[in-house]
Amino acid sequence: MLVDSETKITFSKHELVCLQDTDFLLTKRAINEKVQTLLLKLASELANEPHALSVVPIRTKVSKGENYRGLPYWVLDYPASFAKDDVFAYRTICRWGHEFSFTLHLSGIYLAEHKVALIASYNQLAATPGLYLCVNITQWEHHFEQDNYRLFNEVVVDANEWKGFFLGREFIKLAVKMPLDEWDGVVERGVEVWRGFGKIV
Repeated sequence: MLVDSETKITFSKHELVCLQDTDFLLTKRAINEKVQTLLLKLASELANEPHALSVVPIRTKVSKGENYRGLPYWVLDYPASFAKDDVFAYRTICRWGHEFSFTLHLSGIYLAEHKVALIASYNQLAATPGLYLCVNITQWEHHFEQDNYRLFNEVVVDANEWKGFFLGREFIKLAVKMPLDEWDGVVERGVEVWRGFGKIV
């Protein structure tokens, strides 16, 4: 896009410091490599979980981007199967400046297949510490603000409300998050959360 020759460009002091700082981008590259290695290690450990190999066709993918809500992110989908309207994914996300999260994402045929088991698992889900439920109408947001994720026990207070939650829902997402500074426990926590979800699906 052409810029008008009269347009005045200015840099703030902070922006100029960043522009001259080569160390930050080199550090960011090192962080990127370490996060991807962590996620691949988690995928390797999940591959040893027998149930992970049987629920859906296996698909392992680590992807990354620079602009989810303005910041970089990394995603591991494993095990996972994606079609136009049908999603089964155990999704691990690292969001720069925010958190790691572990999400069970079901829609389409997979939601229909597991709906009865999910409804029947209310007591187990309600007893899971730090479990979040997606309340958004879109399934492709991953942040933990109130319009997207809320604590499970804040959204549904009994089994009947949980059953009613499914009415008109095209997808269900259940998630657990952990702080970035607990990175050295990501693999173990990721496997632990999957085992909990695996008892349902």
